[in-house]
Amino acid sequence: MIRGSERTGTTPEDGPRNPSQPFAFTRDEFWDAAGRACWMSVLGVTAVTWLAMWPEIAMGFVLAGIVGIVLIAPVGLVGILVFAPVVKLVARTMRRVRRRSAHLAAQAALGFLVGGAIMAIVGALFGPYGPSVWLFVAYAAVPALVFPWVWSRAERRARLADAGMLPQPRRRIDVDAAAEDAVTARREGTA
Repeated sequence: MIRGSERTGTTPEDGPRNPSQPFAFTRDEFWDAAGRACWMSVLGVTAVTWLAMWPEIAMGFVLAGIVGIVLIAPVGLVGILVFAPVVKLVARTMRRVRRRSAHLAAQAALGFLVGGAIMAIVGALFGPYGPSVWLFVAYAAVPALVFPWVWSRAERRARLADAGMLPQPRRRIDVDAAAEDAVTARREGTA
């Protein structure tokens, strides 16, 4: 049985988390958490939109769904692509920080900054037809709540995977390398 993630070349013995870097992570763990943060933020913003239209509950639900799917989801996807390098840089610099609360606070601050930047972009695009000030703050606060929660879940899953309590991810097969190996083996007569 193969232990660890072959995608990153690590085994439980050699990484990514060790005593000197207790909060290290793999590329796959990062992108899994980033994807979760995106869709959870979209759901959160959709819920805030729905609650903002509470008196018209049925119409608010329909409009919130439309806003969430048509506007917020694409903006969130672009936000992931634009802000992922910054989030990854901060996470990499904090690999050696041992206090979990510092990581949660950093994730909350990053979430608020990312949410605020995305809302500033949306506000600039829509001008006076954009969200009101309190909706702006509420929408920016959603990622500030989502980021620490997603980080906490990702960290817990990574610890469980390290302990062998979660199934290991399926091995990715490099199709080109496999084809090249097959051609080489045929030429050498070992196939």
